[in-house]
Amino acid sequence: MWLDEVLVLRHPQAIGDGASCAWHRRALPPEPRADARLRFRLAGPPVNAAFLLPAIGPAEDGPAAPSSEKFHPPSIVLFLADTFRADNLSLYGGDPATAPFLNDLAGRSARFRRAWSPSAWTLPAQATMLTGLYPGQHGATRRGLGLPAEATTIAELLGRHGYRTAAVTDSGFISRSFGFDQGFQFFHERRDWDLRATLAEAKELLQAAEGRPTFLFVQTYRTHTPYRIGEDEDRAPVRALLADVRTHCTEWGGDGTLSVLEAATRLERIYREGARALDAGLGAWFRDLQADGTLANAVFLFTSDHGEEFWEHGEVGHGGTHWEERIRIPLLAHGPGLAPRDIWSAATLADLPRTIAGLAGFPVPGNWEGRDLLAELEDRSVLSFEYQAQQERVTILRDGHKVFGPADEAALRAGTFHVAFDLATDPAEVRPILAPGEAPWPAELCRGEAARIGRLLRPVAASPAVELGVEQEQHLRDIGYGP
Repeated sequence: MWLDEVLVLRHPQAIGDGASCAWHRRALPPEPRADARLRFRLAGPPVNAAFLLPAIGPAEDGPAAPSSEKFHPPSIVLFLADTFRADNLSLYGGDPATAPFLNDLAGRSARFRRAWSPSAWTLPAQATMLTGLYPGQHGATRRGLGLPAEATTIAELLGRHGYRTAAVTDSGFISRSFGFDQGFQFFHERRDWDLRATLAEAKELLQAAEGRPTFLFVQTYRTHTPYRIGEDEDRAPVRALLADVRTHCTEWGGDGTLSVLEAATRLERIYREGARALDAGLGAWFRDLQADGTLANAVFLFTSDHGEEFWEHGEVGHGGTHWEERIRIPLLAHGPGLAPRDIWSAATLADLPRTIAGLAGFPVPGNWEGRDLLAELEDRSVLSFEYQAQQERVTILRDGHKVFGPADEAALRAGTFHVAFDLATDPAEVRPILAPGEAPWPAELCRGEAARIGRLLRPVAASPAVELGVEQEQHLRDIGYGP
């Protein structure tokens, strides 16, 4: 990099190292010069290279700390652990040994004790989380549909107000192909399923802030299928289990010495080991960033897009019926000015855009749903939508009551529902209410939410069709999506 004819920065890069990205910060002479020219030059054999968003601004030692005289928007880190069950944390009833770092962080955070996802699988859930629109509104409800450009993402909003916006994802559905790069200046997709590499790249993006607040979104499949254990993400245990299932489970032609329930229990243990490894890696990363001051004026949000079933209702995995083990999610908010406390009002991923905008101090688009979870709120119903080939259903949760009903306004106005559960007395969802004569509240809840649900089923724009390449199709198959 040259200032007029003076070399002020030189970065040698060896050919053959593969793709490489390096961030640089260089102090320029303090004397004002209106005619100065800053130039970037390459020297060497032909290569593909780019200079990404060079910026000139006042020198700062780092993100400014909040003061009583002026509000300095915080950096915001949204960390999503895909397929991370709420009960991986002791806060939600889990084994304290599974996630000791996150359990400790929860004790120092605003803790949302009752949080659910708007869907039981990745694409619609995370699309809602970034757009403030429910699945029926944004339309990314099936494998071949992406986010419409007309949807305003939280990254777009923050970028318009001066934030650096960056994302590191494990690709799959959370990719450019499905429109998830909307509003991000830097959008890095990884397909190597290496948590250490994902976190290293996230750290690099966060520390290259140039004194500006940063919105960083990190999404990892560390606890998604295929399950891996340990720091090295070893798949051998799950492969051994699958071999045993084929040999010993009657349902797969085996000799009957291994029941499906026993196999699911073993699979869950492997899954929990993956959660333990994620917690350890995230904890080391977080403590490192705290120690060097990177998180001094940053809010850290931790959540997931859905959970995972291990035969609680006769299946393994996610998607499908919205049982609690599939749609309950963890949600923590940690940072300056956020007092550690339990927040009991119902929360959903649809609330995150407004909540993040509130942290940054910016007004929000009129079509965003949800609400700012850090404001004083009354309780309300939470909705989750299921789009199957044969039927579309909505799940309504309010005051410990849960109803599965048709995603149809007229039917809901008539009080039609499929099944209901009183979670206060039946948290495992094993005693269904099947008819209005058994209890009046399921039909009343459907009628009360019918108009709102009808509105949320109307798309804001047509969802673009997504055509995937061979490599992307294989990547989706590797994480359990597709034939």
